[in-house]
Amino acid sequence: LEALPPRLAELSPAQLATVAKSLGYLRPETREVLSSILDRAQAAIVAALAEELLGPSPRHLAMLCQGIAAQPRELLPNAGERLQALLPPLAELLAAKPSAVTASTVLASLLRCPASAERTAVLDACAQRLAARAHELTASSLVSLCSALARLAKAGWTPPELLLRQVSEMLDMKRYDLNPGMLWRASEALAALGAGPLRLEERDQRRTAPAE
Repeated sequence: LEALPPRLAELSPAQLATVAKSLGYLRPETREVLSSILDRAQAAIVAALAEELLGPSPRHLAMLCQGIAAQPRELLPNAGERLQALLPPLAELLAAKPSAVTASTVLASLLRCPASAERTAVLDACAQRLAARAHELTASSLVSLCSALARLAKAGWTPPELLLRQVSEMLDMKRYDLNPGMLWRASEALAALGAGPLRLEERDQRRTAPAE
């Protein structure tokens, strides 16, 4: 990654989105390299979407948000400001009715974004889209979504009851797609949101390590 900044101009917006997402697990050693990659990716993707150029899609903007939100605060202290600057194009993205995966990615990424009326509007649009398309998400993605919703609720945003109801129904239907010992996470998150715990079978309970 340290060798990448001089070549950033050669990458397409879609390629830059992939690089930005990869920064969540392939982190550069310095803040300067990270910032230069994200600066270029953010400028290129937003400009391409605004000009309706072929190539970048709503998914790529969501990938950029995911890469920003995944950074440790010590490496990217201005992650919240970056995400806040992306709220206007995110609002346009959601008006285009993206996939449930894209809406879920955006929603989870905004955990790092400061609370504002604009952020609330984007989160509400994500929730509306997810309530209509929750069936598109895998069982594991639904569990992750529950965790994100619970954390956002602690930060002051209220997920709509319709979304919580749809997610609960989908998890009940897809419970056997999950590995044992996973569903309890979603159940606890939903209970914290006032949606009531899910019905848990023995396989769904929290796994404890065997005593030595």
